[in-house]
Amino acid sequence: MITHTFKAMNTRFHIWLDAQEPAAREAVAHAEAFVREVEATVSRFRPDSALSQVNREPGRWHRIPALMAAIVQEALAWAKRTDGLFDPTVLPALVAAGYDRSFDRLRAGEIRTVSRPNGHALAGRWPDVRLEGERLYLPPATALDLGGIAKEWTADKVADRLSAWGPCLVDAGGDVRVVGAPALWGFWPVGVAHPADPARDVAVFALRDAAVATSSRARRRWRVNGHEAHHIIDPRTGRPADTPVLSATVVAPTAVQAGVSSKIALLLGPTAAGRLAQVGALHAILVLEDGSWTQVPVQGRGETQEVSVSPASRR
Repeated sequence: MITHTFKAMNTRFHIWLDAQEPAAREAVAHAEAFVREVEATVSRFRPDSALSQVNREPGRWHRIPALMAAIVQEALAWAKRTDGLFDPTVLPALVAAGYDRSFDRLRAGEIRTVSRPNGHALAGRWPDVRLEGERLYLPPATALDLGGIAKEWTADKVADRLSAWGPCLVDAGGDVRVVGAPALWGFWPVGVAHPADPARDVAVFALRDAAVATSSRARRRWRVNGHEAHHIIDPRTGRPADTPVLSATVVAPTAVQAGVSSKIALLLGPTAAGRLAQVGALHAILVLEDGSWTQVPVQGRGETQEVSVSPASRR
């Protein structure tokens, strides 16, 4: 088993590849290089990235790298498919909420933000974004945040590439994509940590050819003008989501599907079942503010199996 760990995209990547050939090890090294290329292209925290350059000058057409065009196309497709519940144009709302720097820097202390317009003015502009090949137009006062979906898209691409050498698992900061399964186990065990007690698993899945992602407001939190804020923006209000759900974990065929679905599940809570089925989710677990958890019944089929579930506080 080849294992490789590195930090990129403001998180930690872990790769497991069930292979031994020297060429497979070289493929893992190329995978890291690819992740770093994506980061250099679409990080909003790097002033020299292609994304930052576009965000600095909305209101005109830009020539962008093919890599960025592919991710923007994916993001806009999911915005349309979810009727804007997933929205890549929430960056102004994130900045207004205080997330104007990397989270490592947010930990330094309380962040104060300027007065802001009505939240509705800070999101929901994705229908007016135009992408024509490798040319991108953002409407005035619009900016893109591709962080989450870029990480999930990258996990999918890396896993698909490495699968040519054998079964693999790519963990991009908790967004996990697996292809195949190691012969020793017949599945990849993936645990779902309780957001309030990371040492305790809410559930453990046995996965083959699937993905799992979690959206949580338990970890990336800070204070703005004496009030708590977090990084999950509700596109319907342009403000940090007001929800009793502390975290939402979704199993889906790909990391992108799982990531988008987990955000929808966090926003909509137990009423998300219909929406999750529409976007191809296979299984969803919500952890609530009181520490209890519940499963959302999703109509779908896939090669997933729950191996064990913590009996504590189940609803």
